Order: sequence, then C-alpha cells, then structure tokens
Amino acid sequence: IVLVRSATEYRFDADFKYKLDYLADIFGNNFWSNIIIVLTHVDKGMNEKQFVENKKEAEMRREVQRQSGQNVAYPVIPIGLDNYEKALRDFRKNVKPNRFTPDRIRSPIDQLKQRKQQVIDQKQKIKEVIDGIDNEMKELQSQIDNL
Repeated sequence: IVLVRSATEYRFDADFKYKLDYLADIFGNNFWSNIIIVLTHVDKGMNEKQFVENKKEAEMRREVQRQSGQNVAYPVIPIGLDNYEKALRDFRKNVKPNRFTPDRIRSPIDQLKQRKQQVIDQKQKIKEVIDGIDNEMKELQSQIDNL
C-alpha cells in the first residue's frame, strides 16, 4: 500500500490520522505492515535541504509508528523531479515480494448500513419514550377532566 503525501504539506494532522485509521479499519491489521510512504516535491535545492534539515523522513516514520502502535521501520521515500529514477529504485527495493492480502475488507457501505440500523433503532426508542409521555399526558388530562 503506497501512501503518497506532499513533503510541503507533510504534517501529520487529524485528517491524515483519520485516513490511516480508516484504511486500517477497512483492510485490517495487515495494512500497517504493508505501507510504503512516498513524500513528493522533494526536489534538489531548497526543498531537499528543508526536507533533510527538518528531518521530515524520520518524523513521518515516527508518526506512522505512533499511529499504528507498531515499532516498524516504515519506508519513507522522498521523490522529486530531479531524483525520480533513484526514488523509483528505492521504491522497488521496498516493495514486498508477496502480494498484500488483507485479513479482512470492511466495506464502507456495510458501515453505513450498520449506522443506518443504529439510527432506526434509536429513533424507535425515542418514539417509545414519546408515546409513553403522550399516554401519561392523556391519563393526566383524563384525571383533570374528572375533577
């Protein structure tokens, strides 16, 4: 599984964490052991200098380790227009020989169906509470009318 992220927008923000968790939820725990991270826009010159000085590669690896809960040396491959061939060679070295087979695949549609059923069940419970209150009000009105 290749995660492609711009090195210019490399922050490990809540949105990115959500996406990783979402993918892990869909594909199961095998997802984490089959990740290759590609950081784009690491061209020679200022971009590459900032990439190295800010230790973006190590930071991304550390954040993914933290998110996954696994102490795995995730491959992080910087790629730019002028280091494209080297990046592709590095990428190829990190592709595992065995094809990724998820331990499960959870469909987002199944999740939506499950959530829909939860909403229907909750709606039914609320309706029962409202019906109970309505019956109590009718009983109280009946008692008032009999006074």
